[in-house]
Amino acid sequence: MKRLTIALTAALLAAPLSAPPALAGLPTSPMIDGSLAGDESFYGAALSVQNTRTQFGDGAGNPDPVITGNNLADAGGSEIDQVFATVYEDRLYVLVAGNLEGNFNKLQLFIDSGPGGVNTIDGAALPGGLDGFCCGGLEPPKGGNTNNDGALQRLDGLTFDSGFNADHALVFTHGGESVRNAPEDPDNNQFWALSSHYANLQNGVSGDVASLGYQLAPRGEPRVMRSPAVTAVVGDYNDDGSVNAADFTVWRDNLDTSFELPNRDPENSGDVSQADYDTWVANFAQATGPAGGLGDFSFKPFGNPGNSDELISDFTLAGLGQGELIDRNYALSVDGGCTDDTGAGCVARDLEFALDVDPAETGMADPAMNNQKNHRNFNNIIDLHMAIDNSNTEGVFGAGSQPFTLVNGEDNPEEVLTGIEFSVPLSELGTLGSSIKLMAFVNSNGHDFMSNQFAGVGVLDANLGQLLINAGGPPAGTFADVPGDQFITIPLSTSNAHAAPEPGALGLMLLVALGLFSTRRANV
Repeated sequence: MKRLTIALTAALLAAPLSAPPALAGLPTSPMIDGSLAGDESFYGAALSVQNTRTQFGDGAGNPDPVITGNNLADAGGSEIDQVFATVYEDRLYVLVAGNLEGNFNKLQLFIDSGPGGVNTIDGAALPGGLDGFCCGGLEPPKGGNTNNDGALQRLDGLTFDSGFNADHALVFTHGGESVRNAPEDPDNNQFWALSSHYANLQNGVSGDVASLGYQLAPRGEPRVMRSPAVTAVVGDYNDDGSVNAADFTVWRDNLDTSFELPNRDPENSGDVSQADYDTWVANFAQATGPAGGLGDFSFKPFGNPGNSDELISDFTLAGLGQGELIDRNYALSVDGGCTDDTGAGCVARDLEFALDVDPAETGMADPAMNNQKNHRNFNNIIDLHMAIDNSNTEGVFGAGSQPFTLVNGEDNPEEVLTGIEFSVPLSELGTLGSSIKLMAFVNSNGHDFMSNQFAGVGVLDANLGQLLINAGGPPAGTFADVPGDQFITIPLSTSNAHAAPEPGALGLMLLVALGLFSTRRANV
């Protein structure tokens, strides 16, 4: 037996410390990219599937990862189709599958993570300024939001389901943003961004509140949107890279012939004709050129189908990883290049958005004149990671009136696997109980008109609007009046089962087990 123990020990020490086959297939942490693809075994089954048709618009069949309608904030829609969530290696992971319209509709989340928390939102007793640009911007002297109103003040009076006591609030929103907005400023820059915002509800008005950060490209990619490379221009009939007078000569010399014009509009066919002349006129002065660089002006996506993928840069932002956020710390880093809050030195114009207010633009006699550069002072105080993939064209239909129930063969929320995904450390959620409860719903851009899209059982009704909040009168009811729980529960015991022992620890456990077996045999 002694020889066998020595032989087995030697074999274990010589073998590579990799996970045994039985553990090799365990889930690993996902790429935060806004999609379930490749992460099915990690998340498991959906914890919520929608049962209510949306009244917050409906996507116009646009497969773009940013735009849900015919343009960024035109004819789109918002919906929650499925929710996936789990805990792995001390982080909470959530994917809210669906769509969020790019008109600054909000994906609003409340997290009940442990003891304490609030069952009713009392705006006067909770932090102000959550997603403050929904409601007046920054408070003086940096802005004109004299009451420091934010999402929690707009939701004043909202009472959750019995047993749900919110400890934390999160907001996700996206749309067209800009910096240096003064009309005479030649550096005015407009761009698309997804941003996130946070408040701790456990410490009253003293609770932490922050605009966490933003991303400039979909799917959590650390990239920017710039003008795409132009390799050919319709109407460039002599193929010299630009549409000019020489192309008119080519058209004239070949009119009414079967000559194959280079760079011809694919809509035109047959012999060279008047239509080809019209194309030349419409595209005159267009030229080929390289893609925009980091220091160039930004481009916002547009159209149906949208052009986001064409605008996403080939290069990445140095020092920024997949799913990570741009905040003031990044902007002021060596990689971001900004030297201070004036915006000087930033390697990209859109990084200025992350900075605190330029000291020269505070305390103006007219508070509306504060912060003309539109800085937002982003600070990712909870190490949030996030991503959006807005490409869903399936899910629930829109409905203008009753019934809001789903129709077999038409609605298919269970097929939707893309949306907003995020991850946050458990350490930021405080003392944990046996589970984490999560409430998610779509709200208006002012946080004061609630949709009918909720995670949980589903409301099977029209938009809740202002029925449950103080808005010109007391709330007409609470979530206790809505059948079923409008939240999901993530059992920590089940979620933590994802964690696997490190390979080195496995080897040590086997060695100890063999030692115990040898000792026992020797004592028999």
